[in-house]
Amino acid sequence: MISQVVAAFSLVLASAAAYPADLIDLFATRDQQGRWYFERGDYKTAAQRFTDPQWKGTALYRAGDYANALAEFSKLDTADGYFMQGNAQARMHKYEAAVKSYDNALQSRSEFPEAKNNRGLVAALIPKPDEESDEEAPDLPPDQVKFDEKGKRGKEKTMSAGMIRKQTADLWMKNLQVSPADFLRHKFEIEAEATK
Repeated sequence: MISQVVAAFSLVLASAAAYPADLIDLFATRDQQGRWYFERGDYKTAAQRFTDPQWKGTALYRAGDYANALAEFSKLDTADGYFMQGNAQARMHKYEAAVKSYDNALQSRSEFPEAKNNRGLVAALIPKPDEESDEEAPDLPPDQVKFDEKGKRGKEKTMSAGMIRKQTADLWMKNLQVSPADFLRHKFEIEAEATK
């Protein structure tokens, strides 16, 4: 019985392009439709369907639309909401704002290892005042340019502090603990406790 209902629901959503949106709305809520698309990896369409800011923000985040994800997560006054705000801000290279969001998450839930870890990673990416002065052009005359006409074509590459920070930021982004599954699992736990 349940499998027949699920199959019918899947057919209705799969043929969504052929039916007017009003007809689909008769069979499933906007959030149910969004969940269907989300589970299939179509995060952009899922974000258009969701009305719940947590789900919508997660779908936008997964789609790479960090600015709009941040706007949705900003509607949430929860530790997970602040955590995801921090992640979105970090992806947009707004490191100081991300640290503040992680601090808010840790104030809401002191035992939040992902927020604590991400806060440490992001804080390390914030340039120190003395690092910023390294990037300014010194008042020195330009170096002489010498051409090697004898075939020695070795190349030497130097990296500025800005390039090193960019590489560090890219490495950090690969290690960022996003954990939307934990984020959503925790939401469901809260909702289950509220209904008891």
